[in-house]
Amino acid sequence: MSKGGFSLFLALLAGFLAAFVIMTIIRYIANLFFPDKNISTFFGLIVGIINQLTGLSGLNDDPSLIDLIVGLVTIFLGLVLFSSLVAFITQQFEAKIESLKQGKSDVIEENHTLILGFDEKLVDIIEELSIANLSEKKATVVILSEQEKPVLDDLLRNYFKNLKVKNTRIVTRSGSISSMNNLQKVGLRYARSVIILNASKDTDSEQLKWQGDAQVIKALLAIASITDEANRPPIIAEIHLKNNCELALRIDANKITIIKETDILARIQVQASRSIGIAGVYLNLIGFEGSEFYFYSPTSGWNNLIFGQLPFYLSKGLPLGIQYRDGTIKLNPSKDYVLQGGDKVLLISEDDSLVGLSPTPLYAVDTSKSIQIPQISRQNIIEKYLLIGWNAKTKISLQEYGKYLDKGSGVVVALLNLNDEILEEFNKISPSYPDLDMQIIGMENYDYETLENLNPSQFKTVSIFADRESDSAETDTQVLTILLTFKQILQNHAQKTGLAAPATELIAECVNSENSDLIVSLGIQDFILSNKIIAKISAQISQEPRLMVVYNELFSEEGNEIYLKSIDQYFGNDELNNVSFADCILRAQTKKEVCIGMKINSKAPVSSHSFADNIYINPELGKSFHLTDKDFLIVLSGDE
Repeated sequence: MSKGGFSLFLALLAGFLAAFVIMTIIRYIANLFFPDKNISTFFGLIVGIINQLTGLSGLNDDPSLIDLIVGLVTIFLGLVLFSSLVAFITQQFEAKIESLKQGKSDVIEENHTLILGFDEKLVDIIEELSIANLSEKKATVVILSEQEKPVLDDLLRNYFKNLKVKNTRIVTRSGSISSMNNLQKVGLRYARSVIILNASKDTDSEQLKWQGDAQVIKALLAIASITDEANRPPIIAEIHLKNNCELALRIDANKITIIKETDILARIQVQASRSIGIAGVYLNLIGFEGSEFYFYSPTSGWNNLIFGQLPFYLSKGLPLGIQYRDGTIKLNPSKDYVLQGGDKVLLISEDDSLVGLSPTPLYAVDTSKSIQIPQISRQNIIEKYLLIGWNAKTKISLQEYGKYLDKGSGVVVALLNLNDEILEEFNKISPSYPDLDMQIIGMENYDYETLENLNPSQFKTVSIFADRESDSAETDTQVLTILLTFKQILQNHAQKTGLAAPATELIAECVNSENSDLIVSLGIQDFILSNKIIAKISAQISQEPRLMVVYNELFSEEGNEIYLKSIDQYFGNDELNNVSFADCILRAQTKKEVCIGMKINSKAPVSSHSFADNIYINPELGKSFHLTDKDFLIVLSGDE
């Protein structure tokens, strides 16, 4: 018994077999001296012994004294040994079932996506991965979490019936994400990619963020110990603090991709507040629904094509950049660049399996014709923005505004419980941008009168952040309440001044994506879905780690970004009646830009609850549009 269950099983089995052999010999000898008329063969004797040992039958109807003694001893041994053997097997079976319920057994999957940890983004990540796996016959997502398996399974069944979504199966296991034994059990060596979720939120205190980061780094060390560099799967890790990012990358900078939720969302918030509608573009490009990013190279070579010609030779794909032979990625390269062997093109498409390179142009354009671009002089633009609430994203947003805004523009931060610590953080940022008017205001509450006194209609956008160290449920409730209040204030102001609609746009930070439908129903045109955006990026990077380089450039002030630019920068009023997407591509190229789509305000339904209904990404080259001076081209450009 001290050697474990298997030894005990062998001992019981050996005892049963020994009893069988011994009783067979005794019965055989007894039958020689006292013949049993019911046993005519040796086989019949063996059958009788088995029946008695297992209790399948008892004694003969009229046994002799020796038959009675031997039979009783045999039956007794059978009751003890065979019953013990059955009881042991039953116990081991029940223990195995319990082990499966608790998520302690090994995972036998291969080429699966492994998710370590648990947070509010988990459901969104699984949904994104299921879309990415649609083209696969069988796909699996394995989750290792410190949550008890029954609890995690019940939670996931609320979203995914039978722990399956589309053709993707969900397997859950319970245990520490930094345990080497647990990582081996969930098939780390055979995983396609690994996503490590951070237990702390960006609204948590610095101490909690450090603890969450430490757990992620510990998991990274465990992964590095189990796998060698050559066979290590790509790893996507969420880390909050800058110093911890550097520590994580030292483990394996080639295979580890860091997701900084706070940094990404703050940059998107600034871009969305300055260019209304850009959030709809990002939600179309990020993730696996609609158009997404792919790297493509033809099997037959590029045939000396230049980058500016590519849009007219590629089917179902629109080129945005190039990955050179040395691995360097360049967005919006020169339109005159001649593609070389070994180059790959970064493009957007609804499905990379549909992309192909045609030997002849798919759409005829007259490149010899001189294109006249309206000349619009760049003027200093004064903009004002209002930020409600204070957390880590607020600080990054202030710094980003400082990079983008022209002299004389202003940013106002209003929040509850303005204390010395927050004031000190603000005072470290504002002096760095002396040309901007940055202010911070403390408020007693977020009621109608207090928010109305901020005069929100004077701002281009009002962005509402979750307060620091707040619970996610309370955060969304508070943000939604403030959003409704501001909406009412702006509508009342529009009615008083005779405007058709409020000129100020609202942006809200929504921690739980389930609450996004509530925000959409309000008709908000731009808002931040924290979980959904990060979940989409994490899922996409897990399939293609190279895209993190692309996102880092798109979400920063340096390099190329996506802009919504007024149509009058590209076409005169007399040209707007019949504009093809091919025309838009050519006009953008003359300004060293890549056109990826259009935002047509006249196409937006009045009662629409989707802020992306009027956004067209990568339409057909020959599709014609009737545009107005209120419409925009969506372009990839080095400046606005």
